[in-house]
Amino acid sequence: MKNLRIALIAMSALLLLLSSRVSAQVQVDEQRSELHIYDEPTSAGTVAHREFKDSKGRVVKSIIYTGGGPAAPYREELLREYLIGVSKYGADDCAVEGETYWPSMKLKSTVEAKCWPGTATPQLTTMSAWCQDTRSQTQT
Repeated sequence: MKNLRIALIAMSALLLLLSSRVSAQVQVDEQRSELHIYDEPTSAGTVAHREFKDSKGRVVKSIIYTGGGPAAPYREELLREYLIGVSKYGADDCAVEGETYWPSMKLKSTVEAKCWPGTATPQLTTMSAWCQDTRSQTQT
């Protein structure tokens, strides 16, 4: 009984910690998103993108889509997520961090930037990418 009480207290503390972290994240207004459907697919096969903006009008999340049907005009209900991008901003609206995810929310790449003092112009940008290794075994 004592172990159960300790486990419940620990779970409550963990939930409290997680809820405070979620509320500290950037709030994205789903109503402030804009969907842009292209007239023709890009060379990579994407047909649309959606931008989510914060209260200052900065793009904080973007989704790139494929699908949409066999040909233009592409239909929103047939779009499939291809990549998801998240941006964070620092002083002077400088985009200081960016992350790109696959639709499964598996991290694809990150970007970190430092801007010239007092500007939103990048001075130094560092990019990192992750590879996914898929292996299969064949039976002989």
